[in-house]
Amino acid sequence: MKNQGVVLVFVLLALFIAAIIIATTVFLRYQSAQASRERALLALNQAGVVGARNRLDTGLLTTIEAGRQWANAAIRSTGFAFGGSDQSSVSAALAPLRTVLQQASDAALCDVRDGLQIRVYFTPRACGENLPPGLQLGNPVRLSGAPDLLETYEVPFIAVLRSRTGENQRSQIIEGVLRIRAGG
Repeated sequence: MKNQGVVLVFVLLALFIAAIIIATTVFLRYQSAQASRERALLALNQAGVVGARNRLDTGLLTTIEAGRQWANAAIRSTGFAFGGSDQSSVSAALAPLRTVLQQASDAALCDVRDGLQIRVYFTPRACGENLPPGLQLGNPVRLSGAPDLLETYEVPFIAVLRSRTGENQRSQIIEGVLRIRAGG
């Protein structure tokens, strides 16, 4: 009888250890599957962000055309094409252009397709959303040129590309400038 009690204790101990090993294995497999799923979602979202560049380029072409039309109508025939000799007057003269560019960009890019969102900021708001925290738009500037000669202007913008699948999200921020050559 005493041997049977010892054998029973060892059998129960072996079953307990086996249960712990099986539970640990199942848990580790589950964690591995979750990590694989997260990596796959990250890769999918990264591919979405990379693929969004073509859509961004197409939307910007439409935006640039609207800006070109505004510039053709607003350019002065003598003196500086936009603004005066100081940068603050250039920024003020190109403020309406920023609005035109923002409206054209919103019209071309505000929709969300396949979890992909593109926002292009020429002003502090794009598609009804504020510029993300920590980002700041510069002012339009004249880079070079003189009155009645070829002048070069830059209008800064920030593009935010977001791809979202479920709770997973991948973002890319692109800072750029729209360069305008006028006059001459």
